[in-house]
Amino acid sequence: MREAIQTLKEDKGLRAGIILFLTSSIIFVSTIGIKTEDIFSGAFFIQYAIAALYLIYLMTNLKGKFFTPFGCVVRNYHIILLLLFNLSAYSLNRTMYVFNESSAWLTCFLCIETLALLLHVLKPTKSQLLKNVLLFIFTASLIFNIYQTLIITPLYGIGVIASLFFGISLHVFVPLSFVICMLILIYNLSDSRLAKFSILSSIVIIIGICLTFSLEWAAIDSLTQKSHRDIHKPTYENEQREMPAWVSIAQQMDLNFVTERYLKSGMIYQECYDGTNFFWDGGSLRFEGQSTHDPLVTIATFFNGKPKLSEDIRLKILDYAYDSRHQSTDRFWSGLNLQTSDVITNVQFFPAYRLAYSELILRIHNDQFRNRSRWFSQEEAIYTFQIPEQSVVSSLSLWIEGEEAKARLTTKSKAENAYNTIVGREMRDPSVVYWMEGNKIRVRVFPCTPDEERQFKIGITSPLKFENGLLHYESITFKGPDFSKSNASINILGEDALSSIESASLDFEEDNGLLSWQGRYKPHWTISLTAEALADKPFLFNGKSYRIEPLEANTKPFKAGSIYIDLNKQWTDTELEEIFNMTKGTNLYACNANGQLVRINTSSDLTKLAKPNFSLFPFHKIKDIGNALVITKGNILTPNLSDLNDSAFKQHLFESFTKTDKRIKVFDLSKQASSYIKSLDEFQILDYYGGTLSELQQTIETSTFSAYSQKNDVVSIPTAQVQIRSESDVKVSSEAPDHLLRLFAYNKVMQGIGRNYFRNDFLEEELINTASTANIVTPISSLIVLETLKDYERFNIDENKDSLENASIKSSGAVPEPHEWAIIITLIFFLTFVWFKKVNLISSKW
Repeated sequence: MREAIQTLKEDKGLRAGIILFLTSSIIFVSTIGIKTEDIFSGAFFIQYAIAALYLIYLMTNLKGKFFTPFGCVVRNYHIILLLLFNLSAYSLNRTMYVFNESSAWLTCFLCIETLALLLHVLKPTKSQLLKNVLLFIFTASLIFNIYQTLIITPLYGIGVIASLFFGISLHVFVPLSFVICMLILIYNLSDSRLAKFSILSSIVIIIGICLTFSLEWAAIDSLTQKSHRDIHKPTYENEQREMPAWVSIAQQMDLNFVTERYLKSGMIYQECYDGTNFFWDGGSLRFEGQSTHDPLVTIATFFNGKPKLSEDIRLKILDYAYDSRHQSTDRFWSGLNLQTSDVITNVQFFPAYRLAYSELILRIHNDQFRNRSRWFSQEEAIYTFQIPEQSVVSSLSLWIEGEEAKARLTTKSKAENAYNTIVGREMRDPSVVYWMEGNKIRVRVFPCTPDEERQFKIGITSPLKFENGLLHYESITFKGPDFSKSNASINILGEDALSSIESASLDFEEDNGLLSWQGRYKPHWTISLTAEALADKPFLFNGKSYRIEPLEANTKPFKAGSIYIDLNKQWTDTELEEIFNMTKGTNLYACNANGQLVRINTSSDLTKLAKPNFSLFPFHKIKDIGNALVITKGNILTPNLSDLNDSAFKQHLFESFTKTDKRIKVFDLSKQASSYIKSLDEFQILDYYGGTLSELQQTIETSTFSAYSQKNDVVSIPTAQVQIRSESDVKVSSEAPDHLLRLFAYNKVMQGIGRNYFRNDFLEEELINTASTANIVTPISSLIVLETLKDYERFNIDENKDSLENASIKSSGAVPEPHEWAIIITLIFFLTFVWFKKVNLISSKW
């Protein structure tokens, strides 16, 4: 450090260069993420001016010596100048794409390269160890800059021709300048055998990494081609191959660092230049704003070509394997410049009913420049919310011209038609929320312009998870416009709840009867409350009451005639051997990697079977459904039912469910059900139970199976260990929250859809009325906000007067019954009559 300080004190030119470099670095870092529509941003011109200023300074002071590239006398000055122009080039690259945004590992490497050059300039390399480390880094840097130089070779001609425009185009020669610099530094530092070893080891490691990556890429290509050929092979059993090609490929893929880049190649990761254009673009509506430059991908596509797997198939695999459904969703308009600027979360607890109501109010900021035309400044915000199991969306609002406009409930098809028409053609204000598989919902908001921040509110009714005498609440997370800089506030209310809070992951403060927290937005936070006795007070609506009760788990006699193991990579050989031992004397089958049910006679038959990444158990191949037990243990991430559209597997699966009312018994050994099993269970066509190996053994030995009540007037909520019972003509007061009806209705709709979902004719009037009465979002209903009353009339979206309205915080839930309305109206007339009578009496006295 002392040597560096001494060097700067003695060398005025070097000191000036370091100061300018630090200034330029601060400007570069502080302007990360700032978007502009100008080809040449203000930040670039400042950094370019700094580099040009140092260039003029050196030419003036060094005179003729300056023109010897990286000569002994001027080498350190040229290195600083090169670093200044490198910062300027990367600043220019933000708006004029030559290379897309660097991947994380590449960004780290570029920082190490810069620090190594600065270290070489400021500290004389007397230490042999330091010299060898620098040689290793400089050799790796040489290889990288040779790669960059070759990639942008087609731009050299343009760079020379356009250099008359303030010399800006000469930035294309920065990588070539780095190559010259590194060659000279390596030559001067390689004065020993150990130094040559550092150079050689760097070359071997870098080339080895690139070669390994490219070979793995080629292996993935080979696997996809083999899977494609195998799919079209005739089978000995002459059975139709049911699974879509992409499922078979995804089941065999090793999901690693290379696979992710292979799947995202061309969509996120920049491929090798193919001669069609000189500049890579900044992304598309899918995966917008995520275009990334990773040299390993570029090199792999140079040697192997673009992925042989089609983009459609790669998107499907990405959706399941990397949970990319939000990023890959279709959209009408870009959302590239949108940010979530503020998130307000209001939560009301009802511990005596083991439920909570959460409202999230989000503000969306468009940071695009205001001088753009109205057409180009409009953007579409899309949010995907992950909500707790068995939760339901019960309100939606959009602020239009500063006023809150509450949503109306309608069928999903009407909502889609209205939103698509208005957003796709008319470009006016709508917002809509859709149900999705896997406990997700999607909200769309349009338009989001630079002129004002858009604001919307989503309300979600959720059961609280009951465990070990505590009720657990987990925050509702979302994917959407960038929220890394969002401000947030959280407010917890509920008079009974505040005193029963046991723990929280955030430091809440008491504020006027609320618990509040403010700060930067944190997606994940939790609160635990003491579970109190269940309330006996019902909620009344339309002549029916809805009451909370302890969950009844019925243990029924059941002796499995056949047991099926849903095999995948989550199973260990030890677990499989235990299953084999506890099921001796029973017909035991396992589903192999090809989706065939194979008879198991020995434990080795079971452990030797290939285990795919995930499994989609073929329930339709079970012959004796009433006496079958399926044992599953799966990864949470699997394809959804909607991902299997138009496949023979889905067709046969759905047909089998429509032919019988019997439920297949499924015992799940995983902590959380896979997306596939969860979807089937949500439609209540399985007798599903989750437990441990010891509980499974007890189930088999005692010939019993635990299942929850499936009565018409009861819905089960296993998460909260409660059930909601509906009764007719109960003459009691309504004191419970209306969320009881909303949860009851959601579960009844899902149960009503049930097997009809698999016939694609589940749009029944009774189910729509149930959803409409409770004002909830389901597979058949959506909430939508339109700009004017005429818009609702045009799309035939009527307001249901005989239903719950949008849920709200502090809503008591007590809604007058029809006979109560009659009493209230009669009382009003009576009081009015008395008032007029009194006025007339006073008048007559005067």
